[in-house]
Amino acid sequence: MGGTRQHALVAHSGSESGQPSLVDMLQVEALFEAVPDAVIVYDLRDRRVLAWNLAAERMFGYTQAEAAELRLEDLLPERLRTGIVQMLEDYLAGKPAGSEFRGDTIELPALHKSGRELFVQFSTTHIGNRTQCTVMTIVRDLTERQRLAEERERLLAATREHAARVSELARLKDDFTAMVAHELVAPVSSIHGLASLLERDGLSAEQARQMVAMIRSEAALLQRLVNDIRDAATMERESFDVDLTLVPVPKLIDEVAAAIGPVLQDHEFVVEPAPDCAVLADPHRVEQILRNLLSNAAKHTPVGTKVTLRARQRDGWVTFDVIDDGPGIDGGDLARIFEKFGRGRDAEGQHVPGVGLGLYLSRRIALAHGGDLTVVSEPGKGSTFSLSLKETRS
Repeated sequence: MGGTRQHALVAHSGSESGQPSLVDMLQVEALFEAVPDAVIVYDLRDRRVLAWNLAAERMFGYTQAEAAELRLEDLLPERLRTGIVQMLEDYLAGKPAGSEFRGDTIELPALHKSGRELFVQFSTTHIGNRTQCTVMTIVRDLTERQRLAEERERLLAATREHAARVSELARLKDDFTAMVAHELVAPVSSIHGLASLLERDGLSAEQARQMVAMIRSEAALLQRLVNDIRDAATMERESFDVDLTLVPVPKLIDEVAAAIGPVLQDHEFVVEPAPDCAVLADPHRVEQILRNLLSNAAKHTPVGTKVTLRARQRDGWVTFDVIDDGPGIDGGDLARIFEKFGRGRDAEGQHVPGVGLGLYLSRRIALAHGGDLTVVSEPGKGSTFSLSLKETRS
């Protein structure tokens, strides 16, 4: 292409005829090649490339000889070609739709020979009169600028996300501190008051035993709170695991029922016969889940209502259900109750003890077993919490 251009310069040289001299032409050609930005000259009618400097070769990867076979749209991604060609045709036809092309500087993606996309700035100038249909476009590579802008946006987004997360963590910390402090007030006050009563003279042995029993009950409440907080911290570490062993389902049901019986003494507690099968599980952790579900049923349902514990087999899974006839759970709370510190609105309104860790911990334990913990509930129709574990053949 360079040789062709030089030949043309020689053929049209001659200062006496008013045409540019050979020296002038050579100077223009040298300037054309020395421009640091890509310069493309093309014919608007067929969009064929007429001239292509070395900067264009470096930018797009095509040699000058290869560029002679290109059309302007070959330098654009496929998705843009139809629109750009239509814009050029509108310009040639004098239509208003082609006004974007008239001397404008536009930024858009371009296509390297390798298929890699660039982001460039096109500055276009019409050479000569309109009938000649020759156009020169200066192309500046903005790919790095675009990359830096995108990186800046990414960093800003990450910074905003981090700031929001820090703010959320601070809020959660404040909420957690307030919840724990609130939960500690009642049992600590009770223990303090009961201890003061025990110091008084004149108490019968039976009264003293009752007060000691009440102190133990309040201490047990504090212990459960401490255990929940400790377990939540343990589960946040990668070291949390479960100690799996073969656990007969009937034995597991019997042990849970015996342990939780006193908690449900004011309810109609029904334990259905368990299927004769086994699960591979950590018995202490599974008992923790079921006892938590049954304790929740006792706390959230009126005295005298029915609470059922059952196990059922289906398709290689064993599902443990805790079913209550209580007030049910609002649909907006069904996902919330499994979140850390998440509590249903009814629990908050009725001041039910707890900091919203029990169900969060239970579901994490279930997932660690390869199972899950779910709930089905409707307001006024009770709730069914279901723990699913894989059945194991002994």
